[in-house]
Amino acid sequence: MTIIAISNLKGGTGKTTSAVLLATAFYRAGNSVTVVDPDPQGSATEWAQMAEEKGQTFPFPVTLGNVRTTKNIKENTDYTILDCPPGDPRLIDAAIGVADLVVCLGRASSSSVLTIR
Repeated sequence: MTIIAISNLKGGTGKTTSAVLLATAFYRAGNSVTVVDPDPQGSATEWAQMAEEKGQTFPFPVTLGNVRTTKNIKENTDYTILDCPPGDPRLIDAAIGVADLVVCLGRASSSSVLTIR
């Protein structure tokens, strides 16, 4: 299983959108995928619930949890995507600590680049 953390300290950078779209791309390529939502705001979980209410269930599970949740995911899952929370370095560091790959989103501006460091 490969764990990918989608991260940025700032809110509104497209983390949830990127996490769901990346999970969809992996699923469409024939991979098994789970999205873990360690963000207390629960954006990815909310998106999945709204889609289900409209009869458009995501083709992969979205689990509200923390980085420890990744240990409970089946070993036969190809990819686990972590939709990291904004503004909480402790939670972000924990997600990065278990990730095999980190995708840090940001705009091409000097202030955005500084938050990535």
